[in-house]
Amino acid sequence: MQHNNDAAQGGSPAQTGWVADHEWIPVDPRLARVQHLSNIFTVLCLGAAGCAPWILKRLGVFDASTWLVWAGWIVAGYTLVSGVVQAFLIGPRVRSMGWMLRENDFTYRVGIVFRRVVVVPYGRLQYVDLKSGPLMRGFGLCQVSFKTAAAEGSPDIPGLTQADGERLRDELAARGEQKLAGI
Repeated sequence: MQHNNDAAQGGSPAQTGWVADHEWIPVDPRLARVQHLSNIFTVLCLGAAGCAPWILKRLGVFDASTWLVWAGWIVAGYTLVSGVVQAFLIGPRVRSMGWMLRENDFTYRVGIVFRRVVVVPYGRLQYVDLKSGPLMRGFGLCQVSFKTAAAEGSPDIPGLTQADGERLRDELAARGEQKLAGI
């Protein structure tokens, strides 16, 4: 597994405001490519759906009212603008993701503007799962997700290599069982 510290991620812990007593392990940078492809697919599909009333009206397939054509253009325009904004945010967002195994808990961070640090005590883990869709599998990546005893949702850690994901899953499961054995 690759290890980077906060200095390599854009500053010291005091500058970045992140938890700093251990090294953060970043997610694989290929996750950015996966998210870019997903963004492009979404923009193309929603953009095509937004343009459909205008195209169908021009082809004479049906007589779309003017408001429907304008609504379609608004959807297409919004999709294009949000897709461009997402394209600029994907790289920094992926670089902001990291995780670490500490003595008593697992910690995950994400976010650029709205930062989130999730700390999960090992004793609260109920199960750990490894997931990967076709796009992530194509890039050799997976996502580790787990369920905790908390009412709030548990974080999913995307962008791990298959080997790192399997190791993290096994390590979290082992540490969770170890902490439960002490109860």
